Amino acid sequence: MYKKLNAKGAIVAEFVMYTTESKDLNSNVEFYKLPGTINSNYLKKFPIYDYKERRISISEKNKNWILLIPYKFKNKEKEIEQYYQSWKDKDTDKNNKVGELEIIWIKSNQEYFSYNVNVNPKERNYVKDSIVLVGTEDGLYPYWNRFIKS
Repeated sequence: MYKKLNAKGAIVAEFVMYTTESKDLNSNVEFYKLPGTINSNYLKKFPIYDYKERRISISEKNKNWILLIPYKFKNKEKEIEQYYQSWKDKDTDKNNKVGELEIIWIKSNQEYFSYNVNVNPKERNYVKDSIVLVGTEDGLYPYWNRFIKS
């Protein structure tokens, strides 16, 4: 189903961890454990730039777990990488040919439009400086297809 919708330009923007309820429930959780999730079509409509100011473009054939991380968190690189690597290792079926963890450092202070009226309503439903997973037709975690159907 995702491939059909994706071919027509469907956008995935999941920032449920930034609703008021989620932020209250997760107030003691490290920021990097609360990612958003987008697809490559999102990046076509809402450009995000790497820390060298180049526009990010992700191929649908990329099999990696792609993380977009604001450069201002570079000092937490080891903790962030360990956290997502353990998540990837835990969620990856041994027979599933999932790619590597791929970190792309992005320019700090960029915003993501959430398409969700319950996400940061005082900030016009934008999320600033979130760590974001980018799902593709061939990549991200094994349950990506199930995730986008819910």
